[in-house]
Amino acid sequence: MSWWVVGLCSVVVLSVGIGLGGWQWQRAETLTGNDRVTAQNEAVRTGLTAAGGVGAVFALLLAVRRQRSTEAVAEENRFDAAERRVTELQLKAVEQLGSEKAPVRLGALQALDRLGDGNPEHRQTVIDLLCSYLRMPFREPGSMPENPTAEQLADDEERAQERVVRLTAQRLLADRLRAADGSAATAMVNPRHWPGRFDLDLNRANLINFDFVGCVLHQADFSNAVFTGNARFDDAVFAGEAWFTKARFTSNAVFVETAFVGAVTFDKASFDGGSRFDRVLCTVTSCKEAWARTDDGRAHSWPPGWVMGTQGRRAGREGMWTRLHKAEQETGEEAGTPATSVAVRRHGDRRRRD
Repeated sequence: MSWWVVGLCSVVVLSVGIGLGGWQWQRAETLTGNDRVTAQNEAVRTGLTAAGGVGAVFALLLAVRRQRSTEAVAEENRFDAAERRVTELQLKAVEQLGSEKAPVRLGALQALDRLGDGNPEHRQTVIDLLCSYLRMPFREPGSMPENPTAEQLADDEERAQERVVRLTAQRLLADRLRAADGSAATAMVNPRHWPGRFDLDLNRANLINFDFVGCVLHQADFSNAVFTGNARFDDAVFAGEAWFTKARFTSNAVFVETAFVGAVTFDKASFDGGSRFDRVLCTVTSCKEAWARTDDGRAHSWPPGWVMGTQGRRAGREGMWTRLHKAEQETGEEAGTPATSVAVRRHGDRRRRD
């Protein structure tokens, strides 16, 4: 209730009290003796009661206003303290990610994961930090001369430990973006899933055995990324745009029943191993200047509307390569026949379950 309403009501109450007291006083004038004194006292008491009631109301309102102000200040202080704590934890985790010791970096990743779990408003920041870590330069262990020196052995061990850290970062990302566990037929809601619209920036990242099966995200940038080992995006949902421009898939690239709701591009991507784009839902797909190696016997299937062209040797790469080009006429399967409709319904059912 606003102050002017309270003031108006108080004026009305006070006026009624004074008026009633005045009427009683005038009535007392017609009396004599003890009756007159009693009536006058009653008139005074009525007026004082009205004034005291108004004063009590204002005192109560002031107390309530003071209490609300105190609570607001306390809540603001709690919020500021919580934000400072989150900032401190975040800065400490970022500092630990730069540690030379792999266990310290692993602890930092777990700390960031818990930070996002308890603070939904900071989850995109946590995802950004994990992506930033994966974008850092990395070289796989094992590439050493026949007689390595002690320094080379130590360097290889460090890279092996870093590989474990990066796999952990990838797993944490997938756990938080995966809507359901298991195959589409037996999928259960993933309790670690973070619902919401999250973006990924993995431009130039070196990703190892990347497993994004069943993940749901908004925009994703995998441009110039190197997928070492298998890359799996089965049943994943990209609600926004996705970029795989100049991405390199060193082994199998699996996009079975993947839903690209927004535009997606694989321009100048290279597929060193097999590729599967079975029953893919695409809004817009571009594969200009994309190449695939075809002399290793691995099977290939491509996004709707794209086929292999004439074989030829790609400059700077060994083996036989084939460039993708736009099909002259889309087939029924590519244009969105029952198989694609099944994928659409499956993703729709999953979103409703979430």
